[in-house]
Amino acid sequence: MKPNASIPSHHRSERGVALIIALLVLLVMSAVAVVMMSSLNSETKLTGYSVRQVEALNTAEAGVTEAMARIRNGDVVDDGNPRKVTQIFLQPLGSVPVLGVDSLALATGQPAGAYLAYSNTAKATTFISTGVTDVLTIKYKTNAARTLIYKYDKTKSPPEQTATGDPIFTIDVVGKAGNVSKHVHAEVVQLNIIATVKGSVETDTDIKLNGNGDICGFNHDLNTPNDTSAPAACVAYHVANPLPGVWGTVPIGGGGASTQSGSPAGIVQGAGFPAGPWETLGMSQAAFYSWIGAPSNTFPAATSALVYLDNDGVAQNNSGSWSLSGTRSGLVYADGSMGMNAGSVFRGLLYCEGDISMNGHAWIIGGVVSKGSSGGKINGGMTILYSSDVIKSELSKLGGGMFMLAWREV
Repeated sequence: MKPNASIPSHHRSERGVALIIALLVLLVMSAVAVVMMSSLNSETKLTGYSVRQVEALNTAEAGVTEAMARIRNGDVVDDGNPRKVTQIFLQPLGSVPVLGVDSLALATGQPAGAYLAYSNTAKATTFISTGVTDVLTIKYKTNAARTLIYKYDKTKSPPEQTATGDPIFTIDVVGKAGNVSKHVHAEVVQLNIIATVKGSVETDTDIKLNGNGDICGFNHDLNTPNDTSAPAACVAYHVANPLPGVWGTVPIGGGGASTQSGSPAGIVQGAGFPAGPWETLGMSQAAFYSWIGAPSNTFPAATSALVYLDNDGVAQNNSGSWSLSGTRSGLVYADGSMGMNAGSVFRGLLYCEGDISMNGHAWIIGGVVSKGSSGGKINGGMTILYSSDVIKSELSKLGGGMFMLAWREV
């Protein structure tokens, strides 16, 4: 071929076709790349959204956990008012907003500066679609008119009804993570620990009732103030289901100006002293010891506690002796004798394998059970008031189980 000769036409045609094919391949590859990038971007967004959904749901569950803890601790008022509403705000103490009638505002129990976003910091915003607020809200489960509270009683069929049992609470919480929200509705019940005592003081031995001590077996309201005296001042706090002031398996005599009021009046003798505190609390023996924990020879630092006092590790041998001082609450089970002196205050159930010895202006509300051995004594200005609500409240704070009846993501 000569240097300046022209390229044959069929060769020029082949080069043109190759160029077109190359452009088409490049175009297809570009399109594939765009589709892959778009898909990757969508998947990244979906993954991010899914992560936020999980975070929002976990946050909502944390809100349910705080609500249950506040119910168990007694921060949520259980006063039987079916219209009562409690809301927990992401605010420190003293900064919560003022709510309306039948409403209680609480500050969150979360550490300051590390709030999980399961509530609001101010008054609630209502979501139109669900009617739920973005403030952690606790209410009784009621009928539509909010006049009857639904309760849970495992001995009934169905267990959920309005006559007997423990009240059912509803918890509504909206957890947030970025632009994602998750609403959780839960229904819970606190299975309270109920003590069955036969008198304000229940004893298996003679107790010497001397001086001007007062024992009242009328049932007293949960909100009875400390140091309320009997039999006059405590009348204002009497509620249904009274007991005798003193119930014993042996004759018990009074002396001086001491009083024993209740229904039946005065001192009642009967039979059937419990084999141990587990019978008083409606538990098995094994369940009781598992619940109350290991024994100690001294009172714990916590003033509200389950206290099991034993000086030698031998159960029910009535070998120890202790003195309760200051202000305490809960359950005290002493494998031995127990004394209380002037200025002491106790709210809850005091159960002794030995004798009780109470002097001066000590004060108890709840109940006292003493198996005894040589006979105890109640002297001076001692006051003992029976209260089933105080026993239930104090013991349930320390061990009443929270039971989840329903949980759903709305």
